[in-house]
Amino acid sequence: MLVTLNDSPIFDGIWHSRNGDAHVIPEVWVVCPKCSGEGTTGNPAFDGMSLSEIDDCDRDDFMDGYMSGRYDVACSRCKGRTTVRGYDLSQLTPALLDEYWADAREMEEQRAADWRTHQAEMGIRAW
Repeated sequence: MLVTLNDSPIFDGIWHSRNGDAHVIPEVWVVCPKCSGEGTTGNPAFDGMSLSEIDDCDRDDFMDGYMSGRYDVACSRCKGRTTVRGYDLSQLTPALLDEYWADAREMEEQRAADWRTHQAEMGIRAW
């Protein structure tokens, strides 16, 4: 099982289980989870845009270009490389793997709580 660096409670290649043991986790290259190894993604300038915003006479040309990838940009995660650094969790026992995923969930929940606090401090309402 592979995870990327950004999604992991592993720091500098070491994960500490709840009993305090340090586990060295080997670093590997994994397929970028954002672009699925394509190296490009759809241009975010078009996110949330509807075809009704495009003039009727330009719509067909735009759609041909959009579907062919003419407007794609380099992936913001892998910068076009198609792979990102990650960790190989296959050496962990099933019990340690369960503990690892619990730590990862807690870390993600904390990130979400921190983001909500940040948004509230900035005066941005959550919908």
